[in-house]
Order: sequence, then C-alpha cells, then structure tokens
Amino acid sequence: MKRIILLCAALLPFTVQGQAINNQWGYRAIQKTESHVRHFYENDFFTASDAFYTQGINMECVTPGLGKLPTRHLLVRPRRYNVQYGLSLQHNAYTPASIQDPAIRYGDRPYAAALMLQPFAVAINEEKKQRIATMMSIGVTGQIAGGQWMQETIHRYTGNVMPEGWKYQIANDAVVNYKIQFEKQIIGMNNILSVNATGAANAGTLLTKASAGANIMIGYFESPYTPQWQRKFGAYIYIHPQVNAIGYDGSLQGGLFSRSMYTIPTSDIERVVVQNTYGFVLRYSWLYFEYTQTDITREFKLGTPYRWGGVQIGVGF
Repeated sequence: MKRIILLCAALLPFTVQGQAINNQWGYRAIQKTESHVRHFYENDFFTASDAFYTQGINMECVTPGLGKLPTRHLLVRPRRYNVQYGLSLQHNAYTPASIQDPAIRYGDRPYAAALMLQPFAVAINEEKKQRIATMMSIGVTGQIAGGQWMQETIHRYTGNVMPEGWKYQIANDAVVNYKIQFEKQIIGMNNILSVNATGAANAGTLLTKASAGANIMIGYFESPYTPQWQRKFGAYIYIHPQVNAIGYDGSLQGGLFSRSMYTIPTSDIERVVVQNTYGFVLRYSWLYFEYTQTDITREFKLGTPYRWGGVQIGVGF
C-alpha cells in the first residue's frame, strides 16, 4: 500500500487542473481494480477553437491508503456504502475570444488560471443504485497558478501566436471550495443501458453553483454501482446534459480577497447556463480510454456559446 501511495505522489506533480473536469460521475468509473491513476487533458484545440476555456489538465490517484488523510473527516462517507478515496491535482486556464489583443478586452472573458489540490471520496451503494461524491479544492488563482507560463510555453514550442493579455489576468487569490454530487440510476437494462439522475452543488471562493441533469450510458459496460467488476472489456457511449445555476464564478468575477484589473461585472453574469457532455469509453481489464466533448451556453452577457474536447487515459493496479 505504501508503494501505491508513493507512486501517486510521484505522478501528481506533473499535472495541474480546474473546475471543468469531473471524474466522479458513473460513466467515468474505473473499478476493475481497487487502485488507479489517470490523466485527463482538455483543450479547445479538439473543437478547432481558441477561446474562453483554453485548457485543463488533471492527474488523479485513487487508492484505499488515501482514506487515511485527515481530510477524510470533511468528506461524506455514509454507512453501508463502499467508499473510494482519491487525490487529484488540477489546473484550468481561461482566455478571451482573441489572445492577440495587447489591451484589455472589455466585455470579453478575462484571462484566468486556477491550480488546486483536491482530496475526494466516492461513496457507492449497489442496492440503492446511488453514488455520492464529495471533494475539497484547495489552491490558488492568478499568476502564481501558472496559466500564463503554461500557455506561452506551449505556443512558443508549437509555433502558435503568443497571447498578449495575461498581464491583465485575474489576480492572485486563495481557492477553498467544496463540492457534493449525487447520482441515482432510474432505468437499468442488463448493463447495456443506464439512465441516471444527477445533481451537484459547489460552494466556495472560486465557484458557487448548483446543477441538475441526467446522464445516459449505452453499450457494453459494468454497472458503476457495483463495487467489484467482472467484465474484462467495456465499450459504450454516454451523454450528460445538465442545467447550472450560477451564484459566483471567480474565473470571471475575480477572487474574494483581492482586486483584479479587469473582471466581468456581477450584473453581466449569466445565472442559468446549460451544459452538455458526451463521449465514448473503451476499457480493457486495467486500461481505460475516453474521448469527450462539452458544449456550453454563454456564461456572461457579451459571451457566446463554446465547446471543448478532451482525452483521458487511466491505468488500474
């Protein structure tokens, strides 16, 4: 067990990530083995765009030994539920619609980045067909989050145009966020069809919002409510539409403890945002691969709908 935790610790520093990536829904379950690591990379490059949510990187480790961390006391662990413990490191970067403008683009999305360490727990009840996931996010926004350095480095080595406006990014601030989400199967058919109701709530210094929706899995898969999987192979598609009620978004409005040079006014924030995530998953024994895309309606008054894609690779052990 100590070797597994050391492996996770060795891998985590090579990644960063943010609020957009969510691995706790059932269609992203990896349960053939009790422990796994996986890497999730999202970028608007996959949808041939370069605006708003420009990149997210996530490294996750799940293993029973992480249940010994002190943060377990802050996570929901109901009785008679099978609980998985994990730790992820997350980084997201956001830019306006054009990155070539050296001046502040008033009415456009501000440059922003967030870097967070995230202990989490996923509680599963096979009899009730329920999953309850909770997560703490502790980190920073602003220049110290490294968004400018990362985007400039990538663009320099790939020969792309350099971003000109990071000097106006959301200021350095603290991130302390808490998330709880609930998922329950309402229709299940021989592990070839699963329809699930979903709900989630986020509260904290970076993001405060509530979400409701449903996801559908179609294909050949193991039930995400079964702790011990038997099938060696899985292949399925999924779709997950949801409605988000936005209270506060620090990537648009800035941090609570600092003042940024440019933010989106509170009156211009869209309070209801519709999001749809869809993709396909291939799993063979302890290997996991996923390709996904997400569409989202505008998040602020002068914004536009946009989308991004992502690739995820996981290894169980």
